[in-house]
Amino acid sequence: MRRARVRTILMSSLRFRGSLFSVKAPAPALAGALALAALVAAAAGARAAAPTGAAHAQRLAATSAEASTNWAGYAVTSPDPASPIDFSSVTGTWTQTTATCGATDGNAASASWVGLGGYALSSQAVEQIGTDADCTPSGKGSYYAWYELVPAPPVNLTMKIRPGDVITGSVNVSGTTIVVQLINRTRHVRFTKKAPMLQPDTTSAEWIAEAPSSCTGFSCNPLPLANFGSVTFSRIATIGNGHPGTLLDPAWSAVPLQLVPDGTGFGFYPGPRHGHGYAVMSSTAGTSAPDAVSSDGRSFTLSWLSDPSSSTADQ
Repeated sequence: MRRARVRTILMSSLRFRGSLFSVKAPAPALAGALALAALVAAAAGARAAAPTGAAHAQRLAATSAEASTNWAGYAVTSPDPASPIDFSSVTGTWTQTTATCGATDGNAASASWVGLGGYALSSQAVEQIGTDADCTPSGKGSYYAWYELVPAPPVNLTMKIRPGDVITGSVNVSGTTIVVQLINRTRHVRFTKKAPMLQPDTTSAEWIAEAPSSCTGFSCNPLPLANFGSVTFSRIATIGNGHPGTLLDPAWSAVPLQLVPDGTGFGFYPGPRHGHGYAVMSSTAGTSAPDAVSSDGRSFTLSWLSDPSSSTADQ
């Protein structure tokens, strides 16, 4: 992901794989992008202030999950690396989680988001929108929405987010134009942003729960994963090479991801001087592997674990 806990801290949303970083009445163009998102759903089946303190035919989901040190959930990508799929749209819905925070959890954070790009080890970009459930130094939960077009820094939204709110996020890409949208269905408000991006990554689509990273200079440190309980992504849909489908579509491969902290690694960091830097994981908290995808390919659930090493995914 991601977002800034304070303005001087950047969050990178590219993923770590093992100890390596694998690496939101419209105008016509905007109306077209939003219509595309609606087409996805039909064809498939029907950050506020941050805490004070301190960013793949039918192949069914693999029987065991791929380990990541900051991502959990599902990614879809081409089954043939030599023939990448161009994913132009992604959407999903989740219920805002509750952060369970203790006296020592003031640095913990968790994010739920949908996005395009960032899955490949060589990726240097990701387009995403989502919400956070973080812990404040006083041990309380903090909730907010954000979008990020890595390598640019994240942008927090003024949209009110509370535990239990039903959230729908979507990302649409047309050339170098990005449209991100977040709808709080509980509060009947929405945010839409159209922005240019020089080199968007459209080789994958994702539905992710994440441990955000705090990045400064050449150091990227994934924050402890806040106890979010569990999260279910539903109404999942994407478009690849102009073809609308779900997680179980035979046109692409679905990869389950389990968040398993793994010491230190060499990772990506965002911003105008984006590149690679040293990353240190400071917590054992992670997630279960995502459960089996629903029969219609449109939903799955995963849960927070204090130490997932006993159920670690295959590396």
